[in-house]
Amino acid sequence: MVDGRDGETSFAAKRVSMKNKPQFALRLLLRTALAACLVGLAAGACNSYRPSLPEAPSQPAQQSPTEPLRRMPDLVIRSVTVLNDSPDGCPIPDQKPRTIVQIENIGNAPAGQFVVKLNNSQQLVHNGLAAGDTLAISFPGYDSFPLIAVDASSLVVEFNETNNSYYRGLALPTPDPACASTPTPQVALQEAKFVFEGHTAAALSVAFSPDGRTVASGSVDDSVRLWSITQARLARVIQEHPFPIWRLKYAPNGATLYSGSTDGVIRAWQASTGRLARAFEGHVGRITGLDVSKDGRRLASSAEDFTVRIWGLPNGVVEQVIDEGMAGVTGVHFTPDSQAVVWGEADGTLRIRSLRGKWMQVMKQSTHAVTSLDLTADGKLIAAGYANGLIRIWGATDGALLQTLRESQAAVTALAFSPDGKWLISASQDRTLKVWQLTGSQVLSLPARILTGHAGAVNCVAFSPDGESIASGSDDSTVRIWELPPE
Repeated sequence: MVDGRDGETSFAAKRVSMKNKPQFALRLLLRTALAACLVGLAAGACNSYRPSLPEAPSQPAQQSPTEPLRRMPDLVIRSVTVLNDSPDGCPIPDQKPRTIVQIENIGNAPAGQFVVKLNNSQQLVHNGLAAGDTLAISFPGYDSFPLIAVDASSLVVEFNETNNSYYRGLALPTPDPACASTPTPQVALQEAKFVFEGHTAAALSVAFSPDGRTVASGSVDDSVRLWSITQARLARVIQEHPFPIWRLKYAPNGATLYSGSTDGVIRAWQASTGRLARAFEGHVGRITGLDVSKDGRRLASSAEDFTVRIWGLPNGVVEQVIDEGMAGVTGVHFTPDSQAVVWGEADGTLRIRSLRGKWMQVMKQSTHAVTSLDLTADGKLIAAGYANGLIRIWGATDGALLQTLRESQAAVTALAFSPDGKWLISASQDRTLKVWQLTGSQVLSLPARILTGHAGAVNCVAFSPDGESIASGSDDSTVRIWELPPE
């Protein structure tokens, strides 16, 4: 039996317990939170503590292998220019210029054959174009806005197919101020002092005797005629030639007259009697050049057989035959010291060769044939006439081109310097002779006089030994004697 006291005690305990229940709950809640916090801290510590391990090396990004460059051609138009063909660089009236298209293969492989087209004209490049090479193609004419296409037919597979055309303004080249036309200066005309008639065909060659009293002329009529200057009449006719006489030359003593003919034979005539003294045979074809050295010991000749021959005088023994791949030789002269020969060729070349066999000078400025030449008495200057109507003055010592003159539009057929070196006479197919004055080594660009009267092309010219008279022969069959104009 429980006494009341115990009951009171139990009830009091319950009352106290109920009274402290909120505190208990609070303490429980705090303990739970603290436990959770400890668990969280422990978990965080575990998570934050990890052994330090070496990092795995990073793998470089995988690069795809570089694709090798494809080997392909690539044709491009590098330049387009306009040219005008003229000997002196000046435009020629009524002549169309040329359009030059320069093409380059900038690719790394050769291009096969391809077509280049300019407006309505086209050209096929058969051999193609190697990588890095250039090619110039010429089209006749000029267009201010040309349409140009390379590989116009798409025959070549190229690296770049968009750089094959040209279409833009194209200007004509600006002429040099020296090309500007100027009023034609008035040049005095002069007629012949004597006109010798007697040949029945063209007069091809003339030569003064050393005393200046006689002029010899050779003709297509197969005759040699000797004309007296002092008496102004025909003195003698030599008619033993079987062919036309192309070249004549007196010996320095005047006793012998040498002639060269179509048959390749050189004949020596007694000047006083007209009798044949000797014939020099060896050339094949027409004699194109003939000269006797100043010392009278040798004769030089050229012919259509492409050779130059040196003959000993008076017996005519061949001392040299110069045949070293020259073009057709059109004339030959001894130098004044008799130690070398000068000749011109059909391809525009001039050569000087010593009699000892040494080449001294080779001069060339044109592909037009050298049709005539002469040297000054001191041997310093060479005048050469060309088939295109130009005269070029060369330095004989160094082979330098000193001057170019326009004689005419026709071929220069003959040239002769005066003995004192003050005058140069030129003959032309235009039927005239021109007298040019020299000041030192310079030829005045304007002729001092034009000699007129021949009715045909002038074929030959010669100065008298005293330098006061000029002889000429023409297709009109006449031989004319002219006086040198006053200086």
